[in-house]
Amino acid sequence: MFDRPALIYYTRQNPDLNLEVTEIRVSLEPYGFVLKENSPLQKTINVEMLNLLYSRVIAEFTERWLGPGIEENQDLLPQNIGESPS
Repeated sequence: MFDRPALIYYTRQNPDLNLEVTEIRVSLEPYGFVLKENSPLQKTINVEMLNLLYSRVIAEFTERWLGPGIEENQDLLPQNIGESPS
């Protein structure tokens, strides 16, 4: 249920199995980083992750490895930010 990208990759690599990954999602399982409390790296990591999302780098990797039409990362974009981070 939570490993949708891996399931999509597997089904596309094994078309003879006639499997399909549905669009139904039980929950969003984002990744995280563990840092020491008050780490000076926190802001840098947050900004760079947003840059990767907004620049579509992650979307390009997703399309390359999982194929077109997979919009996994749109759910991760903050809805209250009007502009891309600089």
